[in-house]
Amino acid sequence: MDEAWVGVDAGKGSHWAVMLDERGEVLFSRKVANNESDLASLLNEALSFGFDLTWAVDQPGGTAALLLTLLWESNQRVLYVPGIAVDRARDARFPSGEAKTDAKDARLIAEQARMRNDLGALQPADELLVELRLLVARRRDLVADRTRAISRLRDALVASFPALERALDPKSKGALILLERYQAPDALRRSGRKRVEAYLKKRGVRNASRLAEAALGAANAQSARVPAQGLAARIVAQIAGELLHLNERIDALDGELFELFCAHPLSEILTSLSGMGPLLGAEFLV
Repeated sequence: MDEAWVGVDAGKGSHWAVMLDERGEVLFSRKVANNESDLASLLNEALSFGFDLTWAVDQPGGTAALLLTLLWESNQRVLYVPGIAVDRARDARFPSGEAKTDAKDARLIAEQARMRNDLGALQPADELLVELRLLVARRRDLVADRTRAISRLRDALVASFPALERALDPKSKGALILLERYQAPDALRRSGRKRVEAYLKKRGVRNASRLAEAALGAANAQSARVPAQGLAARIVAQIAGELLHLNERIDALDGELFELFCAHPLSEILTSLSGMGPLLGAEFLV
């Protein structure tokens, strides 16, 4: 049976597919929406030529996940063409620097699959691995949100209460609990060290005495009231609350990741490696 190759440049809302025959001639080149009915139509169109098909994609999952599922359900062979391979092929094919298009990239992907025999085949992922991939991606998002929030918190504190910004570590739970309640020098001075310490102990903060002492020391070092200090204090309190909530969500996600990772048959092998814990192991697996 004659062979043919279908290259797919995967996108969020739509993909571009190009089908080549054994001579490298284009049999079709078209845009296809990233939904089940349109992707099924693309598959049926490719199969209607009667060739022994090989599909090639530039995404091992993500935006191409639905297409890959349909291809695997139809027992189609699928190759993975990494983006760097597509970039190099584009530079070699279009040295003058012609504008990148989805149609050109889809053809390059198909050509790579037709000419190379060193490309890896993509296999259906099991449910556990798909769940790990989703959780790892979600955790990355939350950690990035936390990093941005910490930066905003520092900026707001520096603008209104720089001594407290220097005295506290906003990455720690105790500091965030304190900042959710106290954000300005005069508020800390009015409460006094003992009341601040009592509040922190009630919230379960470790080293409450040391943290209260550091906060009061910062408050006593600043008597001037900077412009918009009240607004800055409200912003600090809001961000501190958001960070506490983010930390809780990340902790809960870490628990889910730990359970899923430990259920994977390769988990014991991975954690036997030096420096490889459950989180890094989950990243490695996906």
